[in-house]
Amino acid sequence: MAVKKLSRVDEWADLTAQDVYSKIINNENFAVSPVKFNDTPIDFDFDASVQRGLVGRTAFSVDDEIKIAIALHEALIPARQASPALLRDPGVWMWIGLQELRDYVLIRWCGAKRTSMLPVTPERCSYFLTGDALVRQARCAVRRLWIAANASHRARSNYSAVAANLALTDLYTGVFERMLGLDAELACALTAELHKPKYLEAFRRKVLIGVGIRLSTVALECLDAGQKGHLIKEVIDDLTANPNVIKA
Repeated sequence: MAVKKLSRVDEWADLTAQDVYSKIINNENFAVSPVKFNDTPIDFDFDASVQRGLVGRTAFSVDDEIKIAIALHEALIPARQASPALLRDPGVWMWIGLQELRDYVLIRWCGAKRTSMLPVTPERCSYFLTGDALVRQARCAVRRLWIAANASHRARSNYSAVAANLALTDLYTGVFERMLGLDAELACALTAELHKPKYLEAFRRKVLIGVGIRLSTVALECLDAGQKGHLIKEVIDDLTANPNVIKA
């Protein structure tokens, strides 16, 4: 069987969430073209077993998202090897969301029911969109999965941190929509610790603020993994002893 090739939505720059919503509701096609590097199409070999698992689903669990995230990261290895710049193209992420992982995005993020597969509001279709800002990248439904898997791969050379990265939506948002998420080692250390059930959301938020404050006086690039872990522990210990030292 021929390997599928990566494509992009050419009109991404002109599309708003309302436009995407209207096209889906009216069953209109999006303008799509293949992604090439040096005139060569790029493979997009998404794990077929994971793809089959999307069929007929009425909901998606964190375990489902972990599988999708890993499969997506692996499928995009050829694009990353050809040129990392290809993965900065919003048209690529829109194509993946609308074509390859449409059921996931519609059901998990757009409020769609399996019986209709239509987004409930135009605003929800913003999850198909992305951009250059960290917030827009982290809130794109499919790019969010890739970010979680990529952080794990960069920090640990495997996917062992993906589960913690995706365990809690508020924690993912707090880490990866901030500059904290740009350091994969720090990001995975934060999620590894803070996704534990003993921490409440308000406390997690304070820890992220506290780590950000500490890093304002420390050169992050000079810290090794152990020192980053120690910094997180210091903030947690301080907040445990003095809960009101940071307002969140």
